Amino acid sequence: IPLWGDIDIRGYEYFDDINIIDYIKENKIDQVIFTNPYANEKRLSTYNTIKDNNISFHVIERGALNDSLFIDSTGFCCESSLYQAQYWDKTLSQHDYQKTLQYIENEKNTSFALEKQAQRKNTKQIKQELGIAEFKKILFVPLQSRSDTTVNFFAGDIGSYDNFISLLNELSSLLPHDWQLIVKRHPLSKVEENINNAKFVDDYHIKDIIELSDYILLMNSGVGVLATIWNKPVIYTATAFYANKQLNRKAVSAQGVLDILNSGFKPKEEDCIKFIGYLINEFYSFGKMKTKLANYTEQSNLTITESIDIYHLNYKKQTYFFKSAENNIIPYQSELYTPFRKSISEKGKPNPTKAINSNTPNKPTSKTSPPKQTMLISNIKRKLNKLQRNPRLFFKDMFVNLSKRI
Repeated sequence: IPLWGDIDIRGYEYFDDINIIDYIKENKIDQVIFTNPYANEKRLSTYNTIKDNNISFHVIERGALNDSLFIDSTGFCCESSLYQAQYWDKTLSQHDYQKTLQYIENEKNTSFALEKQAQRKNTKQIKQELGIAEFKKILFVPLQSRSDTTVNFFAGDIGSYDNFISLLNELSSLLPHDWQLIVKRHPLSKVEENINNAKFVDDYHIKDIIELSDYILLMNSGVGVLATIWNKPVIYTATAFYANKQLNRKAVSAQGVLDILNSGFKPKEEDCIKFIGYLINEFYSFGKMKTKLANYTEQSNLTITESIDIYHLNYKKQTYFFKSAENNIIPYQSELYTPFRKSISEKGKPNPTKAINSNTPNKPTSKTSPPKQTMLISNIKRKLNKLQRNPRLFFKDMFVNLSKRI
């Protein structure tokens, strides 16, 4: 919070009878901060007014990676320009490259996910349970919630969610016999979609299904970002914030999807590493989020973030680490809570901890190594998880690592 300067917090209803532009000018406000600006009509109207008057703003929302959030001064999600190749298509430093490889390894071999998932399984076991022949290639479709902001405001050329479902039904009858369509409903969705000839994989972990897949087809789901961790080719049909010809392809018809499948397109591994490296080292911030499930619409539930315990902050080309994620909670006395003071209990008020600029010399940072025993145990757990889920990849990587040491 100190990085923002003086904070003036107002509910949207405050400006029912006050011109927000006049208020900003009179109070010499430098920038306006939004969470999802498309959440309701009042917020969207305010957001558009701010943009139309060329007032600086930031949008802060959950990112596509586990624990991530973005602070974006160029727009919300698909409006953003910060996912463009000019920002990520560059050589990583040796430190950031190794850090990115470690991050990718951790994500592949842990169970953490944005939404609640089933326990992880061996991909070969999943294929057997689904009755999919070994020779068949997998086209995976991660469905989004029909109430999703990006579905309703950024449908792009596909036009609507219903059009996407129609595309899937048409595609299912055109897929060659050596392809299997598998579909996973969004964990928050209440709607059971009907898709011909598809096998539904709702009861499997999203990471295992990505690993199992040969191609991923979606509207503009954040799974398109997750897929780059596994170096998987993605076909998007709506407006996608991660759209880039180096990483994915666009199709808006069943035949267009078939053409891409037949092309054999696959992103280069180095491009995927650069993209993920940029997200975790420069763009995204990270924090432990306390969430709760709430009834949202007739079509879906909603995950509400109650607090974010930030441990890694990227802001204005600077990186800040926090000593303890568990203690980095904004205190009850903060002005942030003023509009909500009556409904907040004072029980269990945490103590704040100071942020440390990683670029400031001669100051301790959170890069302090944990005990070697803890690191060793964690590493062993990851490798055992990999051995259980994908023995072939485990032994392949083991021999590669051995050859490097010889």
